[in-house]
Amino acid sequence: MAILLTDSQVAITDDAQTASADTLYETMYFLLDVTDATAGTLDIEVEWSMDGSTWVSFTTPDAFAQVSATGQEWLAAVPGRAAFFRLNYTVATGPFDFTISAIGF
Repeated sequence: MAILLTDSQVAITDDAQTASADTLYETMYFLLDVTDATAGTLDIEVEWSMDGSTWVSFTTPDAFAQVSATGQEWLAAVPGRAAFFRLNYTVATGPFDFTISAIGF
C-alpha cells in the first residue's frame, strides 16, 4: 500500500493536482472529505496519463458524485490505468474546503 497523494484545497475556481506513482497499482482508492460547502457544486474527476502531459478521462467510476454538501465519499476499486494521475476539480460558485487522499494497492 502507498499513499500517493493527500491534497487539501479551498476550491474557488477550477484546478488540477497531479501526482505520479512509481508503479501501476492494481487497485486505487480515493477518499474525499468535504468540511465546508458554502454554495454551488464541486465535481472531481480522476484523469490518467502515460507521460504526465497528455491526459485521458474515463467514465464512471473515475469520478466522484457531484458534491453540494459536507461529508465523506470513497471512490473505491478504481483500476490503476497509468503511471500518472491527476484530480481535476471543477467548481460552480463555491468555495469548498476539502481534503482528498489517493491510496494504491
